[in-house]
Amino acid sequence: MSANFPRRRRPAVGQEPVRRGGQVYFADAKFSGGQVSFDRAGFSGQVSFDYAGFSGGQVSFTAAEFSGQVTVTFNGARFSGGLVRFDEAGFSGSQVTFGAARFSDGQVRFDHARFSDGQVSFTAAEFSGQVTVTFNGARFSDGQVRFDGARFSGGQVRFAGAVFSGSQVSFGSAGLWSSPPVFDWDHDRSEPPAGVVLPDRRGILAPPASFPYGMLTPIIVPSSLSPTTW
Repeated sequence: MSANFPRRRRPAVGQEPVRRGGQVYFADAKFSGGQVSFDRAGFSGQVSFDYAGFSGGQVSFTAAEFSGQVTVTFNGARFSGGLVRFDEAGFSGSQVTFGAARFSDGQVRFDHARFSDGQVSFTAAEFSGQVTVTFNGARFSDGQVRFDGARFSGGQVRFAGAVFSGSQVSFGSAGLWSSPPVFDWDHDRSEPPAGVVLPDRRGILAPPASFPYGMLTPIIVPSSLSPTTW
């Protein structure tokens, strides 16, 4: 993986944020035990969890609202243990990015979250190991959720009971599809609903044509995984 996001170092002590004007930084923070709650918080301005580490305990964004002109970034964050919850969170008119985030263990839940406008990006994110990421019962009714360059090589990503109506949810430029997400329509072999874009084939895919949110370097598919191995 050679995708790079610009790293903005900000002083962070434990889970305490650094506030600068309308910006709040949890960049490089370590969440390794105990409980941290952002439940029902309303996020505004710019909030950064870039390169934060989630390795234990519980961090909850349950019923939080990401709406209006807000940008929340988890670029380069590491999810390697514990539980991170976005259950019933609302994403409306905002930009939320998990660029090049690594999901390798623990649980990350977006169960019953509402994606009704704005953009949520998992560009170049990697899902591997024993992680469980769920969008069970989530509603995608407008806006865009993109997985450009994302690599699904292990763990479990589930969309059980998710409702897709009017939004665009794109996996079409995924970087690796060897352990794909599980959808309800997989069980009856039906077609995905309108607005859901899946890769054309299983296995390694070509890099996407564009990388939003300031990605500097495209993903390079190793020569050992050439198209002849598809």
